[in-house]
Amino acid sequence: MVASNETSDSPGLEFCILGPLSIRDGERVLALGSRKQRTLLASLLLHPNERVSLDHLANELWGERPPATAVHTLHVHVSALRKTLGDAERRTLIVTRPDGYELSLEPEQLDSSRFVALAARGRAALASGDAAAASAALTEALALWRGRPLADVELEGLDRIEVERLAELRITALEERIDADLALGHHAQLVGEIEALVAEYPLRERLRAQLMTALARSGRHAEALAAFQDARRTLVDELGLEPSPALRELESAILRHDPSLTASLPTREPIAAAILPRGRKRRSALALAVLTALALSAGIAAAFLVGGGDGTSTSAAPQSPASTKARPPVTITVSSRPQAHAEATKHGHAPSHPRPAPSKHVVARPVPDPTTSTTTSRPVHHVTTVTPKPKPSRTNVTTTQPAPAVMSISDDFEDGVRNVSTWHVVVAGTNVDVVEQNGSLEIGIGAGATPGGAYNVIEGHYGTMCTFPGDFDARVDYRLLSWPAQSGVYLALNAFFVNAFVERWSQSAEEAGVDPLEVYGSFIQPRFSVVNTNDQQGSLRLRRKDRVITSYFLSAGQWRMIDSARRTGGAVMGIQLAANQGVSVQKTVRVAFDNFSVSATGAICP
Repeated sequence: MVASNETSDSPGLEFCILGPLSIRDGERVLALGSRKQRTLLASLLLHPNERVSLDHLANELWGERPPATAVHTLHVHVSALRKTLGDAERRTLIVTRPDGYELSLEPEQLDSSRFVALAARGRAALASGDAAAASAALTEALALWRGRPLADVELEGLDRIEVERLAELRITALEERIDADLALGHHAQLVGEIEALVAEYPLRERLRAQLMTALARSGRHAEALAAFQDARRTLVDELGLEPSPALRELESAILRHDPSLTASLPTREPIAAAILPRGRKRRSALALAVLTALALSAGIAAAFLVGGGDGTSTSAAPQSPASTKARPPVTITVSSRPQAHAEATKHGHAPSHPRPAPSKHVVARPVPDPTTSTTTSRPVHHVTTVTPKPKPSRTNVTTTQPAPAVMSISDDFEDGVRNVSTWHVVVAGTNVDVVEQNGSLEIGIGAGATPGGAYNVIEGHYGTMCTFPGDFDARVDYRLLSWPAQSGVYLALNAFFVNAFVERWSQSAEEAGVDPLEVYGSFIQPRFSVVNTNDQQGSLRLRRKDRVITSYFLSAGQWRMIDSARRTGGAVMGIQLAANQGVSVQKTVRVAFDNFSVSATGAICP
C-alpha cells in the first residue's frame, strides 16, 4: 500500500536537525527509539520530499556491509518510526515509494528548510541594498541553529556530506549577516565576533577581509594591517599561497586611508538581552544566590542587599593563625607585559550573532591553541610587580600610558590548606562539603542534601578574593569521583558578576529536553549552549579578550570553543559544584579540582 501525500499539513509536528535530532509536538518532545531508528529518521530529514532508496538507507545504518536481513530490518524500523509520530494521519508522513521511502513535509515543519528560506531572503535583501532587512532575516535564520547538524546521530555514508553542506551554509549566512551589519555601521561591535570566527575558520579570506574592514572603520588601522599580516602568514604556512588580490587591495586601501574605510558611519544601540531559553530560568536564581554569598563573604560591593534566610548559606569562618600561614602551592605573579596567549581571541569559535537569539546555539569544533597544556607546574610563592618605565616625551609627541600589569594566580591544592588571601568558601544547603585533600580541591554533595540559604539552593564553591575587571584567562582541571547519571548536578568554572560560566552537567531528563543528558554547558548572557560529552575528567576555561568572553573545554589536547559573547564588568572567578533549584539529589556527587590558574590585567585584590 502506498500512503497518500496529502497529510503534510498535519499540525504540531516540527522536525529539528540543526543541532541534536528531535521532533516537537507543540511544547512536547517526542521520545525517539533506538540509534538505528534515529539514523533512519535523520537520513529521511536530510532529503525531505525526496525518495530515499533502500540501498542508501542501509548504507547509512550499517555502512558498506549491511546484514542479509537489512531490507526487512529497515521495514521494521520504519514501522516503529511511524508509531512514534502519533496518530494514523501523522504516520502517513512517511510515504512508501518503490524501493524506498519519502518523508513528506511542508517547509515550515523542518528547521533546515526554514533556515534556507530565511537565508535566501536575507541574501536577496543584501543584494538589493536593504542591509537592515538582510540583517534581520539572517539573524532569524541563524537563531534556528542549536549546534552541529544532527550532533547526536552517527551517519555512515554519503549523508555526512549533506551535514557538512548544512554547516557550510551556516558559516556563509554568518558572513552575509556580518556584511549587512557592517553596512549598517556596526563595525566596532563586530570586531570580537569576527575575531572568534577567524580563529575557527582561519583560511576563509572573506572573514579576514571583514575583520580588517571592521577594525579600519573603528579607527584601528594598525590592528587592521596586523590582521592582514596574520592572514598572509596563515595562508602561506598552511597552503603555500599568497592572499587573494581582493585581500591585498583591501590592505592597500587601508594604507592610503580610503574614505570608505575612514568615514564615520552610523551606529545604533544594541538590542536588549533576550529571555533565557526554556528550562534555564532556575539557573538564574541560583546564580543570584551565589552572587549574594560572594558579595557577603568576599566583601565586594553589590547592587543588592539580601535580608533574612535560614542561616544555611554561609561563608567559611576565618581559619586559625596556624592555618593562615603562606602556603607554597599558591603563586601570584605580576609582570609588565601581556602573556603569550594574546592573539585577540585567536583560539575561539564562531559565536552566533550577539543580538538576542530565541534558541540555544551549540558549537564544538577543535581549535588549535599553543597553550593546550593545563598542567600547572609547582609554583614558588611570591608576588612580583614590575612597573614599565615611560618613554621620554618629545615635543609635539603624545606619550601613551604604560600597559596594565598582568597578574597570575595559580593553585594546585597540594598542601591541603586553603590560602585565605586567595580564596573564600561559600556553602549553601545541607550535606555539602568543600575541602582540600588528596592533592586536590574536593567538593561533594551527599545523598539527600537539602537546599538552604536565602535562595533555597544546594551548592559549594571556592571563589577568588581578587576581582578581574579587564582581560583574563582562567582554567581548572576536574575529575569526576562520584557522578551518578541524571543527577541534575553541575560543576563549573564561573565568572561571577558578569553572568558567564562554563560547566560539566549531568542533566535530569526534565532539564535536558531535547539535549543530551551529559553535556558541557556554557552560559554567557543571554545565551545558553550545550555540547554532549562522556568525559570523566577534563579542563574548563573562560577567557575575556577585548571585552568578549569565550568558553572552552579541553578535548584530545585541544581547546574546543562552546560560545562567545561580549560581557564587561569586574569578575570574581569561582570553582563550583551545585544543583539547580528543584533538583532532588538522590545519590552522592563528588568532584576533584586541580591546577587552577588565572592571568589577568588590572586585577583588584584586597
